[in-house]
Formats: sequence, C-alpha cells, structure tokens
Amino acid sequence: MYFRAYHTVQSYSLWGSVVMASAWLAGALLLFFPMTLHAGQSLVDYARQCEQETGISVPAFACDDPNSTLVPMTHAFDNAGNPLPFDATSNFPELYSKLRRGSGGRCDKPDRLNEECDPGSRFHITNRNADAYVVAHCRKKGNPGNQWGDIAVIQHNTKNGATCFYQEGPRSGLSNNVAAPAAGGPNEWQSPAGTAFQQCVGCHDNGPIIRSPYLSQITGANQLPGAGDTTFNSVSQPYYFVGEDFAHWKAYRVEVKGNECNTCHRMGVNNISDGGTSIDFGIRATQKELELGKNPHSAASPLWMPFPTPEAYDKQHSDAAEQIRNCALQWKNNPHGALPNSDECRITQYAGRQGVTASVGAIWQYTGTPCSGNSCPGWQIFDNNEASVRISAGGNSLYQLHNSGKIWKYTGTPCTNSCPGWQMLDNNSATIAIVADGGQLYQLHNSGKIWRFTGTACSGNSCPGWQMLDNNGATVSIAAGGGKLYQLHNSGKIWRFTGTACSGNSCPGWQMLDNNPATIAIVAGNELYQLHNSGKIWRFTGTACSGNSCPGWNMFDNNPATIGIYAEGGNLYQLHNTGLIWRFTGTVCSGNSCPGWQMLDNNPKTGRVAVAGGKLYQLHTAGTPMTRARICYECK
Repeated sequence: MYFRAYHTVQSYSLWGSVVMASAWLAGALLLFFPMTLHAGQSLVDYARQCEQETGISVPAFACDDPNSTLVPMTHAFDNAGNPLPFDATSNFPELYSKLRRGSGGRCDKPDRLNEECDPGSRFHITNRNADAYVVAHCRKKGNPGNQWGDIAVIQHNTKNGATCFYQEGPRSGLSNNVAAPAAGGPNEWQSPAGTAFQQCVGCHDNGPIIRSPYLSQITGANQLPGAGDTTFNSVSQPYYFVGEDFAHWKAYRVEVKGNECNTCHRMGVNNISDGGTSIDFGIRATQKELELGKNPHSAASPLWMPFPTPEAYDKQHSDAAEQIRNCALQWKNNPHGALPNSDECRITQYAGRQGVTASVGAIWQYTGTPCSGNSCPGWQIFDNNEASVRISAGGNSLYQLHNSGKIWKYTGTPCTNSCPGWQMLDNNSATIAIVADGGQLYQLHNSGKIWRFTGTACSGNSCPGWQMLDNNGATVSIAAGGGKLYQLHNSGKIWRFTGTACSGNSCPGWQMLDNNPATIAIVAGNELYQLHNSGKIWRFTGTACSGNSCPGWNMFDNNPATIGIYAEGGNLYQLHNTGLIWRFTGTVCSGNSCPGWQMLDNNPKTGRVAVAGGKLYQLHTAGTPMTRARICYECK
C-alpha cells in the first residue's frame, strides 16, 4: 500500500479531463495548487459517490487513535552503523533525520514508496464490513508530537472492485484529527483532482493494496488486507477507479506464458507512470542489490519475494521479474501502438473507470464546420496521448501539459498515423499548471513557484528556457490576460506581476490588488475578475491595495447559484448550477440589485463553458449535481 476555427483565435478540445480550450484559456482557465487542476468533482461529491459504489464510508479519525498500530521498525542504524533504539516514545524528528532517504540510515523493512525508514508512522483499518474496507496510513516523516507529513486513505470494495483514493499532503504539520471527506467543512484533504494528479495508480496497478514487507509486518486488528493471502490481487479480483477525476487512469495486466510471477497475483503496468509492479516493484522485490534504506538480506530483513528462504537471492525469481518488465516496456516504449498479444508478451487492460469509453488525452481543433444533426465532422486531431492533462492557448500557439510535468508546444503538424507535431519546452515533475496569454507562457509548480518561458526549447532533457517570477508557497492559482499575469494565494490575496523577475529567492515584482478570504477564483481577459464563495462577482477597477485596504473592486453580481466565471477580451460570462449561462451587459450592481446580465442559455446539461474570439462554447456533461467547487474553484 502506498497511496500516493483558426483565424487569430483557435478552438480546441481535450477529451479526458473534459476541457475545451482556446484563446479563452489564456485568460480564463483556472489552474490551482494544491493540485486542483481542472473542472472536477468537489471532495464532498466524490466521497458520496465513493460511499455509493464501495458500500462503505470513510469516517473521521485520529492518526494516533489507540486502535491504530505503530508501524514496527527493527534493527535501525545510522550511517555510521550505530544502533538507533525505537519505540512509541522516541524523538521522531531526531530519529528521522538519521534514517530519511539520503541519510545513509537503514532498518529491516523500510517504506517502499519513499525508500526510507519512517519511525512513528501509523496504520489503521478505520472501517470494515463483509465486502469492503477503509485503510489509513499516517506517515510521520519527522514531524513532532501529533503532527504528520503525509496521510493517505484507500477505500475498496472486494466484490465489485470499486476503489477510491484520498490524500492529505505530503507536507509538514498535518493535523492529527482527520475529517470525514463526505462531511464538508474545514479539512486538509486534497481535492479529487489533486489526488488524481499524485498518480496513485502509478504504483497501485495490480490492485488496491501493495503488500511490501513494510506494512505486511503488521499483525492483529490492523493487519494489512491481503497479507499472507496468495490469491490477493489475482486475475479474478475486480478493480476499478471511482470518480470523474480518475477517469483517465488505466491499469493493465502483464502476462508471459509460463512465468512464475503470474502464478499467484497480477503483474501490472499503467498509463500514468514509468513505475508500478511490473516495471519497478517486481525488480526491487527480487534483486540481489539492497534497496535504499534496507539492511542486508536476512530472515529479519527479507527480500520482498522471500522464497525459498527469506535471506536468499534467487536468480530464477529475478529472471522472471525481468521478463515481465521487458514485456511491460514493449508497450510503454510505444504507447500509441497495439497492445502486445502473444504468449511471449500479452498486455490486457483490466482496470479503469467503469462506463468511460472516451479517447482520453486526444486534442482536437475546430475546423469551422458545425454539426448537421448528430454528425459533427468539424474537428481535426492534433494529438492522442493519454498523458495529456491540460491544454492552454495564447496568440497563435497551443500548449499541453502532461501528467509527468512535461510541457509541449504544437508545431503545426497534425496527426496522421502518428502525432509528431509537438516540441518539448520543459520536463519538470513539479509542474501542475500552465497558462498562456498572447506570446507568453507561464507555469506553476507544486511549491508555488511561477515561471515564464523565455523562448528556448528543450535539448534532450535539458530545458533551460524558464525564468522564475515568484517563489511563494501560498500561491494556489495563476491567470493571465491583456498582457498581465496574476496570482491568487490561499489566503484570498490577489497579486499582479509588475515586471521584475526574481533575483535568487527574492521575488519583489508583485503588487497586491485584494485581500479577501472569500475569494476562490480569478479570471482575466482585458480586465481582472474574481469570484467569491458566496457567488459574488467583482471586477478590478485599477486601484491597488494601500496596506490592507483594497477598495479597487466593483461588484457585478451577487447570486449564490454562480459556479463559474469566464472572461475573454472585453466579455464576461457566468454559469449557474442550474445550467443557465449569462453574459454581462455593462450595468454594475446598485446595492444588492445586479440587473446587468442577459441569459444566453438554459440547459441543465451544461457543465463547461469556454469563450474565444467573441464566440461562446459549452460542453454538456452528465453526472453529479454541479457545485462551485466542481467547476474549478476548490483551491482552498
């Protein structure tokens, strides 16, 4: 278990994250940290759907609950070989500093995800019935007292395979008391989109639980599900991912005729990462070399696959794992090709999102031909890559972001049998958002750093063409429009870039425009707008803050039904949770009366809106009722 129409404007659509992008995206696409990357479900909607499909709920819990289990750590040593005693009363920050990854410290059964010994971590089966379970892993990661560095939860139904993932962090200082995700109210959970971006399926590709020695050593009431069960995660056991933000996840079964690794359980590969059971864990589980943080092989510190004896390396095992890995790489090295299908190598998709059949990751440009009845031929494919999670356009340029953090620019060559028309601009796993405006491209990192592209594309894996504009961990979103760049902080503060880039870690080039904790979104066209959690819409008048006084805003609407705002050029639109679309006519509010809106559509199926070049687009969706958070704004 690890848990972790082409004139000056073009219209594009990305199937998979259900986003339509155009020059509107340069000014109005909302991209958030932590990890809230696209229009997805709110945490409450997701948790309620998970309860329905798994038949069990995720309760509130405390990491240090007496009913939880302290993960054992035995025979720990620092980098000089000095023993490090450990029990529940240990000084965990001091101990972790001598055992964390890169310290040279080691123990018998380290955490296989981070490849380090993590004293003080706890594991808890927080809910269970005949068909389903909920497990929680609170990683200590050197935090003092009852604070934590990473909290992960998996919710799984063993009969139908429905599986949900929840994540707090990773970051220091997570609270000991964890809220039920379906309850609403204050919590430290990431949004479903944020959890999906952490790529849990990148490890969990043969089933819901990874049974490494680290957690399999737990006994008693919190024994890891599947521990000691040779049929666990076998071919007959179902597995699928709940929720629209996880619809692009796919897991595949890797089989080689006569291979012993296929005898007891599935070997998996996935469409998200270059890791997982076939490519990474199978090799680590059988290799002669020691894993990071692990003591020499022995009965106390066994190989992951400890047969015939725990301390013995077996070449037959490692050869079998290598054969499985090579099969998986046949597809990973040619992801647009057909799945291998022979006795020597067979790869079969077995897990994904139930009911999802769309081509995930395909990018299309509108050519100008509207639909005739149900026939809609007016689209040309530009790319077909499952790794695509975001698109943005500015000026005459189109960009895409992959789930690996790679950023690509379209060069002008459409797809035929392949899609070669893309040039890599960056390759940084920290990238979580891109936004374009005119000739400028910006990216946001999960650390809060903001970068501007300088024009130099990558050469191999070297991508020097980026200049840092800010380095603030409070940054949750960026927006650009009218030649200006803006950012929103998790406190509700809004800032405008003044033009001065960072010098070292000093980034003075920002001016505060507002300081309101009710702010949940910003969009920019020729002007800057913000949306409050009450549904109020405000336009910036040009007067920046003086101290904490920020008078430079006019209210444009005050409607609690508002769930989305969209800007392009001089136009502003809003979407209601009933599907109504409205355009601003120019009349600002007088008191609480806001008559300046004209209704453009009234269709309850409307789930997404985009605007470009004076043209308005909408996407019809099905699923859970819409909320402000579901459209884009669950960033705080």
